[in-house]
Amino acid sequence: PETPLFHKGRVLFNGGPARGAAFKTNRVIVVEGYMDVIALAQAGFSDAVAPLGTALTPDQMKLLWRMAPEPVLCFDGDSAGRKAAYRAVDTALPNLSPGNSLRFAFLPDGLDPDDLLRQSGPDALSGLLTASKPLVDVLFEREWNAGDWSTPERRAQLEMRTGELIGRIEDERVRGHYQRDIRQRLFESWKGRSGPQRGHVGKPNRNGFTARRQPYRKGMNGDKGGFGANLRGFAGAEGPNAPSQALKQSNLVSSSGIAAAAPREALLLLVLLNHPWLIEAECEEIARLEFSGPALTKLRDAILLAHAAEISLDSKSLRSQLEVSGSGDLVRLVERTISHRSHTFAQPDTDADEVEAGWRHTLALHDRQLGLRKSLEAAERTWDEEGTEAAYARICELQRELARSDSCELQDE
Repeated sequence: PETPLFHKGRVLFNGGPARGAAFKTNRVIVVEGYMDVIALAQAGFSDAVAPLGTALTPDQMKLLWRMAPEPVLCFDGDSAGRKAAYRAVDTALPNLSPGNSLRFAFLPDGLDPDDLLRQSGPDALSGLLTASKPLVDVLFEREWNAGDWSTPERRAQLEMRTGELIGRIEDERVRGHYQRDIRQRLFESWKGRSGPQRGHVGKPNRNGFTARRQPYRKGMNGDKGGFGANLRGFAGAEGPNAPSQALKQSNLVSSSGIAAAAPREALLLLVLLNHPWLIEAECEEIARLEFSGPALTKLRDAILLAHAAEISLDSKSLRSQLEVSGSGDLVRLVERTISHRSHTFAQPDTDADEVEAGWRHTLALHDRQLGLRKSLEAAERTWDEEGTEAAYARICELQRELARSDSCELQDE
């Protein structure tokens, strides 16, 4: 019970043991319940804590920041988990400070940490943690998905709402960076809806950073767009996440689509082509996928449309519908890109559990690489604005991480 000596809102379950582990890992994982902490500890994640049956409080946030600068909140991917994450965003905003924030890792809908560990093993959870989203992404995703911003008046309402939220941040420096970040996201989103050219041409970077970063971009466009835009309507190719003009004119794109596909992206689509039963369970994850070129995005949209028309499709029927809809060349592109020998889970006769585990592991790797690219672009914007040594160091660090990620992708694929 609550007493003068004990307050639930000032204590974290497993806080003492996790603090020592967090100093070694530079990370602390926050889950929803006691049993989740126990499951993670048994799987080797000794830096996990949980609130005592309540939502995270400001006092608990301060405890977390004493353990690690960016605690990772690992919540269920269902509506209850999203609501818990959104409450944590509102609690954290006033207390953000330089270097101290939160990250969010959402589990597949219907799974808790124990389920994920038993079904897919510790590597799957590690992948989710690595691909966790920064607080600003979750904040923007929540506000963007809260309404329809198709008119100037509604857009003004969204700008006012995000401005009020950012105004709660007490630290002036952090508040200023949030204002610039959200303003840029909104600008890119409005630009996608108002009709001008999508090609994004930034001012020249200092010391040639534009040339330095090109090897790692793999054709990703410079448009940030609204988070959740794919969830709001996957059938259309336009909108905040539409491919840029620079990408459309690059040597990756031909008149029939794309001449080559990133192996990991092609692998994700091959799993769906060979195992259409996965589409129903993973529909939202599939709809939010971002690809490095428009061809794979087009194939993804065609797969979802075919599934929406006939949910019980098998692999043969799905391929037939895609052929009729004009996506047959894209299907063959995906099949040419993948080596079946090295990715057994994608093969047609693979056991369902192995397919799910392989899909989630590959999805986590894809999300991590995408997150690194977005972080690099944000760091480059900071360099453009400030030109500080810290911004330079952050760019170099992210480029090294991307190089390692690309190297691992080549080894995997």
